[in-house]
Amino acid sequence: MTRDEAASKIRAGYAGALAGWILGAPHDGKTDWTSVTFYDPANPKAELPPQAVFVQNLRNGIVTGLPRFGAASFAAANVKIGLRAPLSGSFSNPLRESGTSLYSAIGAGVLPGEAAERAFSSASACHAGEAVYGAMFWAAAIASAGFEDSAAACFLRAEKALPGSSALRKIPKGVSDAKRAGCSWQETRGRLLEWLSATPEDIRAAFGFAYLACLYGEGDFAKSICIAAGCGGCASAQAGVVGALVAAVNGTVPEEWLRPISHLNSFEIGTELEDDRLRPIFEPTVAAAAEGQSPAPPDKTCLDDFSAAAECFEQTFQESVFDGADVRAAVSFPNGVCRDPAASHAVAFRIQNRSNAPIELEPIIEAEGCTVAHRARRVRIEPGSSSFVPVIVQAGELIENANLRLKAGGLEAPAPMIPALYVWVASPFDNREQLGYEQVFAPEIDQSPNAAYKGRSGIVIRWNRVLFCGSELDVEPHFIDAPGVAYVGAEFLFDPGKHTAVIESGVGQVVWIGGEKRAWYQNTHIPCAKPEAPYAISFETAGWTKFLIKLVRNSSPLPPVVLYFLNEDGRVMRPRASRQPGTG
Repeated sequence: MTRDEAASKIRAGYAGALAGWILGAPHDGKTDWTSVTFYDPANPKAELPPQAVFVQNLRNGIVTGLPRFGAASFAAANVKIGLRAPLSGSFSNPLRESGTSLYSAIGAGVLPGEAAERAFSSASACHAGEAVYGAMFWAAAIASAGFEDSAAACFLRAEKALPGSSALRKIPKGVSDAKRAGCSWQETRGRLLEWLSATPEDIRAAFGFAYLACLYGEGDFAKSICIAAGCGGCASAQAGVVGALVAAVNGTVPEEWLRPISHLNSFEIGTELEDDRLRPIFEPTVAAAAEGQSPAPPDKTCLDDFSAAAECFEQTFQESVFDGADVRAAVSFPNGVCRDPAASHAVAFRIQNRSNAPIELEPIIEAEGCTVAHRARRVRIEPGSSSFVPVIVQAGELIENANLRLKAGGLEAPAPMIPALYVWVASPFDNREQLGYEQVFAPEIDQSPNAAYKGRSGIVIRWNRVLFCGSELDVEPHFIDAPGVAYVGAEFLFDPGKHTAVIESGVGQVVWIGGEKRAWYQNTHIPCAKPEAPYAISFETAGWTKFLIKLVRNSSPLPPVVLYFLNEDGRVMRPRASRQPGTG
């Protein structure tokens, strides 16, 4: 392969990704498969889906121009309070393992060299866990495509970009077995969802949909991206990675797929190609050109062997990381991000030397609105090594806008003091023969703070305070491993105006807001966290607002209940405070 051929294949990957994005966008969020054959004729002036262009800004703390809903909206709320990736993607984010993380694979994969690391850096801004690993795998596959002649060969190389314990490793075999058994792609899609017990927008489903599209597409660009888009779920992300991979392997995109999107020109590679690691691929030697010879084969030392992916696997998603030229500062919260004013709070600062020479620095800890204890002192840090500065925030009242920060090596790393929110849970009440949903229990009538109720098997039930950091609430322990009914109560303080509560249980629920019954359903399913009926409930408030939620558990354990709030603009927001009903 010549350098020109390698360059052409990588450019084709950009074009293929663009075609996939546009093809899949109208099918994002669909829960069933669709027969897709070409671009949506109702969208002749197609534009890139917004998720494809914002991640780097978010990682750098810029939160303007983001989609109103999705994993990025939760990450943006975290960035606003001072958190950075990867904690911005993992904290209080019910969509942290959604398939939209595959957008990050495209930008990382079409530029060979450190593809898996680039994907980790990008995806972890808004996602965590398997969603980040899935992006790393597809970035590695796409990065290999410019130098391999089949998707299968790319997948073999990309396996190094998945941790050995990743659940995603089992998916390719499951898809391949279904195809060998004679299943159509539609049947394999259905089997995949059933096997994984996942929604179509879960990363495991998106990963599998993209893989089956390549398998059933058999190297045909149009067939492959149409299957990826037709699977629904995160259709544009799936079709984007499939389009990038198949186009790069083939070295071209059919003209009929380029012509309708020529106005975008986003597949023209710009200054990225001047990266030093890419010059051996894209710059033919002057001597060869002068003598009319074919350019020499590309220097494959610029390619990513994905060995550095192992370093990413060792990183935690529970740190807020700030990078400088020579120093990296990371902030973690050993006992949780949210602070209980009645208890001491631990914060750990880690300072890493990223240079090739030892450095000496004196960390400075600044605190406002809180009292801290620490032993920060001047330290010498060897290359690649880290120094830790533990800080204890003393118990006491926490004033609004209190903050803590580390200054070291020209970096400033904030550790936001986020006041804890609480809810109060009364459980378990009886749900024998699954009749609890219809039955009226005492908390629906009396929510006084000191009330005592007769619960399942005659036990006495009282309201128990439970920490709630926002977006998900684990009520399962309160059912004591058996069917039952639980009540969750709280008063939240909001800024005056219109808001939306999004509340979703996997079995059934009834919701009262301000004493008024506002939403109810009984339907066993996997919670998907979308702000849609019957889970999204609009309300208007002048301040404190009372919530009561009835939750039902059958024989299977109850998944965490989704609970978060949106402001009038539809963006994720956090209540200012909480209190037990009847105590205000």
